[in-house]
Amino acid sequence: MPQRNMTPKFKIILNTIYQFSGRVMSGLVSVVIVKLISNYLGVAGYGEYASTYEFLSFFAIFADMGIFTIAVREMSLYEDDKKMLSKIFGNILSIRLILTIIMMILAVGALFLIPQYGVTRIPHAGIIASFVTLATMMTGTLSAVLQLFLKMGKATAAFLIGKGIILAYMLYAVLYAYKDNPDMGFFHLYVAGILGGIVTVALTAYFANKYVKIRLRFDFDYWKEIIWKAAPYGAAIILNQVYFRVDSILLLLIKGPAEVGIYAVPMRILEVLTVISFFFMNATLPTLTRAFKTGVEEARKVIQFAFNFLTMAGAPIIVGGFILAYPIIFIISSPEFLSRVDEGFYGSDIAFKILTIALVGAYLSTLFTYILVATEKQKLVLWINGAGALFNVIANIIIIPEFGARGAAYTSVASEALIVIIAATICYKSLKIRIDFVPLFKIMLSATVMGVAVYFLRDPSYHFFGLQNKNVLFLIPLGGIIYLGMLVLTGMLTKETFKNLKANG
Repeated sequence: MPQRNMTPKFKIILNTIYQFSGRVMSGLVSVVIVKLISNYLGVAGYGEYASTYEFLSFFAIFADMGIFTIAVREMSLYEDDKKMLSKIFGNILSIRLILTIIMMILAVGALFLIPQYGVTRIPHAGIIASFVTLATMMTGTLSAVLQLFLKMGKATAAFLIGKGIILAYMLYAVLYAYKDNPDMGFFHLYVAGILGGIVTVALTAYFANKYVKIRLRFDFDYWKEIIWKAAPYGAAIILNQVYFRVDSILLLLIKGPAEVGIYAVPMRILEVLTVISFFFMNATLPTLTRAFKTGVEEARKVIQFAFNFLTMAGAPIIVGGFILAYPIIFIISSPEFLSRVDEGFYGSDIAFKILTIALVGAYLSTLFTYILVATEKQKLVLWINGAGALFNVIANIIIIPEFGARGAAYTSVASEALIVIIAATICYKSLKIRIDFVPLFKIMLSATVMGVAVYFLRDPSYHFFGLQNKNVLFLIPLGGIIYLGMLVLTGMLTKETFKNLKANG
């Protein structure tokens, strides 16, 4: 697809579409993986599997320190200077590699020291999974180059190939090699992640090397400079991830692996959807940074564009998630994860409904925090996320003992709402940012019409071909078609939009 005549906005859209399309395909693979593992290990076993990665991910955020986002911003200022780009990237790669190794060593050590983990398979699994996390971090660092040049289609291809290898090995372990030995098969599920991670890193490095020479650099004076710039935003990311990851950790410590398993199933779905905002805003960041240098009015256009896109992406998730939560969880996991309210059991479907609201809150908080990063006000993001993290931890400690996974989900909603309110207020007062909310009403109307149609078609009398809960496989794409049609009818998507995409693509 030729791109030399594309406008920045359409480059951002197409770059995001590449990534989102990849994530959709990856999400389909993840659905198969969750279904495979949850049936193979059961609720408690899947809870152990998910808890291992959640714990390591919590430590991995300390290795990130916001360096990825700051690197994209810094490299966007030297897009035509290959020597400077190589200097920035080589040092970023070295910093992240060293920090990740240190954090993984600390994480694995901590797993063996925490009494609640000692009675599970999690500590030994953590040793294997730490290599998966290392590969993930290196892939993310390498993809910063492809993000800068809006070539994320290549990164997406590498990611999908790696994901395919993971699934292939898991199928081998679960259905053949360790079919009757889940205890041994449990550890081979992590081996699958290592194999896929190695391939993903290698392919991403190959693609990125065409734009920047891949090599480790140790310019310690520059390390100090970049770490100093990244530290406030990095601390903010750490605090952001505290309330994103701490739910599962506290659930394990307070309620046990089974409750983590209930919470982890919807979280796996929403993690795939959460990246939409990060992909989009990472693609938008260079344009937004340059727009602010031109003037607030130019930046306002980019922000309005981003707001419209993120709300269009989020609205159908909330509406569809509420209506189709039960059959979605049925498809993705197994009946033991579903609610039996008459027995007092609230399953993954209830948590999923609640977490869709938190997801859209995360979309908007990402928008406002990236606005602050673009204007080099990342220190404010630190205080905003600090407030959110503190609130989240305290609320979870109070609510989880009584409500378990539901309580963790409700806390996530409240935490995201708090962050959005604070961040939006700061952007409004300090940067004079104004957002036109008229498009939001058109988006809400479109989502509502979609929701009404899907709700009535979900009625048992409309079960297609006797599929019962599996009719969600038809309802999701049908709902998408209705939603897109309504966006066209309300003027959110116009003929000019599609003409411009065609002309520029």
